[in-house]
Amino acid sequence: MTRLTPWWVVWRLGLYLVIGALYWRRWRPRILDSVARDQDGGAAARYRLRRSERAVVIVIATLELFNILSYAGGTQ
Repeated sequence: MTRLTPWWVVWRLGLYLVIGALYWRRWRPRILDSVARDQDGGAAARYRLRRSERAVVIVIATLELFNILSYAGGTQ
């Protein structure tokens, strides 16, 4: 793939939306239920989970930005 096409962007966005929806609706509630049984009620674990989620979103967004710029004709 040497150039950016609209279907490439739709595919990537769709993939991230499906993975995000699965995480938000299925896996995250299970994680929160399991950490709620901690001694502190899961407060520390929920804080670390939020920080980890933000870090993952930032890393993915940065990588995708560089991919889009590269495919759109940028140089690296």
